[in-house]
Amino acid sequence: MRNNKKADPVPIENHDKNAAKLGPDEIRPNEMWRRYVEEPVIRFRELLSITRVGRSKAYTLMNPQSPGFDPDYPTGFPLFDSPRSPKAFYRHEAIAWIEGRANKKRQFQKGNVA
Repeated sequence: MRNNKKADPVPIENHDKNAAKLGPDEIRPNEMWRRYVEEPVIRFRELLSITRVGRSKAYTLMNPQSPGFDPDYPTGFPLFDSPRSPKAFYRHEAIAWIEGRANKKRQFQKGNVA
C-alpha cells in the first residue's frame, strides 16, 4: 500500500532544535543559490516549474502569432544547429519574468489605490 502522507521537513542540522528546515522542494536555501550560479542554463521542463505555467500556456506565451504572446517570456535558444534541436533557457530570464509580473501587479494595485 502507498503512503500518501507528506514527510515532515528535515532539519539541516540535527543537533539544534531551532535548526532551519528544508524548503518545500527539499532543497536547502544555500543549495538553491548554488544551483542558480552553477547551472544558469535550464531545460523546458525546469522552465515550467520555475515560472509555474503549464506547457500549452508557455507555448502560447512564446508564440508571436498568439493573442496571449508575451515578449518578456523566455524563448530559449537551440542547443545544436539542427532545426529540431532541443532548446535551453537561461534561469535568470525566467526569474526576471516572474519579477516583472509581480512588479506589473504592484503597479496596477498602486494605480487603483490612488
